[in-house]
Amino acid sequence: MKSLSLTLLPESIDMADDGLLMHQQETIDALSSYPIVMNCAMTGAGKTKASHLSIHQYSKNRPVLYIAPTNALVRQHFIDARAFVQHHALPHHVVEVTGSVLFQITRKYPGIHRNSQALHRVIRNPRDFDDIFHLGEKSGPTWLVTNPDQVWTSIVSNNNQDARNLLIDFTDFFRFIVVDEFHYYSAEQLSLFFLCMALWKEFGQFDNGLRMLLLTATPDEMIIDFFQRAEIPYTTVGNRKTMRQNKIPVIAPVHLTLSCGNLSDFRGIVSEEYQSGNDGVLISDSLHEINQQYYDYKNDYSVGRITGPIDNQQREIESQKRLILATPTVDLGYNFIRPFNKDRQEIDFLISSSVEKSKFWQRLGRAGRVLGRKQSHIPSTAYMLFQHSSVFEGLTAYAGQTLSRKELSSLMNLENKRMKLIALTREGLFVATRKLSEIKKMLASEHSQRVDRIFQTLKNCFDPNNLTSEWSSVEKRHRLCDRMKDVQQKYRNLKENHVQTFLKSYTSTSDDSYPDPLQVLLSSWVKNYYYQQGKYDIFSKIDDISRITLVKQLIEKKPSLKQNIIHYYHEQMLRFQYLFNFRGSVQKHNIWVYDPQRLHSESIITQIDVVSLISRYELSPVFSYEAAKKEWKISLPKSDCFVRLIDFQPFTCQPVFRYNGKIVPKREPDEHADIEILPTFWRAVFLDNVSLDFKNLRTPPLEFKPYLTNISEYFFITPMGKYQMKQWLKDYRIFQGTLNADNHTYEVVVGKDALLISEELYYRYRQITTEKKVTTC
Repeated sequence: MKSLSLTLLPESIDMADDGLLMHQQETIDALSSYPIVMNCAMTGAGKTKASHLSIHQYSKNRPVLYIAPTNALVRQHFIDARAFVQHHALPHHVVEVTGSVLFQITRKYPGIHRNSQALHRVIRNPRDFDDIFHLGEKSGPTWLVTNPDQVWTSIVSNNNQDARNLLIDFTDFFRFIVVDEFHYYSAEQLSLFFLCMALWKEFGQFDNGLRMLLLTATPDEMIIDFFQRAEIPYTTVGNRKTMRQNKIPVIAPVHLTLSCGNLSDFRGIVSEEYQSGNDGVLISDSLHEINQQYYDYKNDYSVGRITGPIDNQQREIESQKRLILATPTVDLGYNFIRPFNKDRQEIDFLISSSVEKSKFWQRLGRAGRVLGRKQSHIPSTAYMLFQHSSVFEGLTAYAGQTLSRKELSSLMNLENKRMKLIALTREGLFVATRKLSEIKKMLASEHSQRVDRIFQTLKNCFDPNNLTSEWSSVEKRHRLCDRMKDVQQKYRNLKENHVQTFLKSYTSTSDDSYPDPLQVLLSSWVKNYYYQQGKYDIFSKIDDISRITLVKQLIEKKPSLKQNIIHYYHEQMLRFQYLFNFRGSVQKHNIWVYDPQRLHSESIITQIDVVSLISRYELSPVFSYEAAKKEWKISLPKSDCFVRLIDFQPFTCQPVFRYNGKIVPKREPDEHADIEILPTFWRAVFLDNVSLDFKNLRTPPLEFKPYLTNISEYFFITPMGKYQMKQWLKDYRIFQGTLNADNHTYEVVVGKDALLISEELYYRYRQITTEKKVTTC
């Protein structure tokens, strides 16, 4: 079965007696009894207005924090909030704060040198920056619209002179907080939100009038579990059907086709719809696919492209076109407002890939939105594309029939793939408690028990199976993280001679009040070393002072272990960097490119990671900075090399990693072993001395060589075969590569995702093991 067609019934929403939508009134009413309310009304049903009306009710004269997951959505909420404040004559100063805004402040205003410092000043008095915000002299509370990056940076920025001020800002200053698209956030971001909730709960902020509103059309059951495990009071609205007669149309009928294929398979349908005067949107998770389609359509249609790399001004221009090609950046509350003053829905036809449940409903909800429109009966058309027809096989008997969205959901074999949320349960606890260590230092000793209670709340939230030890063991890991950073600062490029010099000078009588950071590193390394050797029981009886003596003895016996120490240091540093960097990889393998044909994005000068660059595009020779300026006659950022994008490659080439170190086959632990790569169980392995090539299908320029050699990364190693691995990863959209080591070839996942997959499997394994023990008992 390649495709299946049916019709979705139109959707209406209940009206309240006072002219509001029912979920809007329910939100206002619920906030009078619950400190946290989750509005789960369907996409396009007016959740933003519900948040504005609630702010008017509960925070008319008090500061407001409004968080949206992307800068595009931040801009949209800023415009909507400013209009609402003007219409209702509220006293608030609405300000939009992103990283670029904070950067402008640090460049423009003397005495402000840090983004965190600028953020605190903006929160407390945005009128100080009139050149940027243009607020005038009128006093009033702040209505801050921002993204989670700024909140995250503020919460996790330990040992920063602004940290205390920002902690107070985000936990005590704002009295109404809205978090939009709450289902979208990563595990790390959610750990931040739940840390704040645990703090508010412990310090009585909810009892003192703090209100929090979460907006999501696709609530995640795991989030509900988190609330219940943490015993945080909340309620949901907008997701209950009633028998009320007073309703208003929200979504027109939709002729839906479920199919397998790619966007390129639908060129005929796009042409037919376009020639009929219909406006459409094509959505794909692949930026490469969108760029390829744009290149194919741009000469024949009024076509716009909305992707992450373009700026807000260009985004508005692109959204005016009749055919829009978009990446998932439009999934999050994006409104397609056209200049044509249409009486019916803005989107007449939609073609979209669909990989998980939340994205499927989010994207399908773009078609047929008619809330507030004069015509609500004209159907839209939607084509939702999957990799496998098994997703809709249960609908075979309903082909050609008419169903409700609830009926469709029950019949489809489509689940949420929230792997990262599951994977980072225990790591999320470590991230959330990072700030808790700093808070403990701020509190008087008689309040130290508060930290214990907050930790227990977070532990219940993130680690329900109690795989994590107590607060003291978590603190030790935080101290190790701090010492690793100290090592990085003191020894910019840690080498074996640094280790040798330290061990020579160290004695048991050395002053341990201010230990060299290497002392903590070596103590941690030797603990890990004995754990891998299966001798941890013996090691656990050795005190801290004797550990360094033990390190000396080990290195005298086997000097090559100094390299093992360096390897361990880089492994830990990369792990910590990944955990505290939720925007993706911390590796810097990006190349500046000149893209006059806009094959990659609307920016003609941009950066592309070296793997995507070589895999997907035909390139010019590499230019130096001066040669590029002379050749292209444009302003360029300072960099060693530039290339020009010529065209798309006819096919994408999968990169191949090669581990150049020594491999030890699976066997009993051997203290002289270099590294054992063959797994006894699926796991993440840190490897350095790795190079990258493309199976002779690509010949990277010589100038790219530094980017392709001496790579240090995590690789998820598995005994699964290539096909099995592909099937397991197909719905996660995680990048899969190949790793060659000696005469072995492994299908691998690279980078942060390698850590997450490994953690998830460990988590599942422990759950299965626990369940078996309970069954046996």
